[in-house]
Amino acid sequence: MQTLIVASFTNTAFKGNPAGVCILDRPLGDDRMLEIAQELNLSETAFLEARHHPDSYSIRYFSPKKEIPLCGHATLTSGKVTIELHQCCSVEFVNIQGISLSVKVADG
Repeated sequence: MQTLIVASFTNTAFKGNPAGVCILDRPLGDDRMLEIAQELNLSETAFLEARHHPDSYSIRYFSPKKEIPLCGHATLTSGKVTIELHQCCSVEFVNIQGISLSVKVADG
């Protein structure tokens, strides 16, 4: 599992809104994801698992206390990480409620 801490809404170190991003190499149970979120101790940690479509991931969000259904800044940080990792211009996430979320690189 690759784990990063990335801040959204900034390009300055130690500013913005940080979130954990964990790219899973195998499925993890809810309790383990909660323990990792508690260890990182950020407002949210996103857990990504590759889906069958290219540049598509399931995404789950955990605070140090519980799973939450959606988190905007953790989605943006996850998008930044996966777009840079795969050198693509967009990525799709599907959350636990089946909602499709897209992150795209803006022109300009």
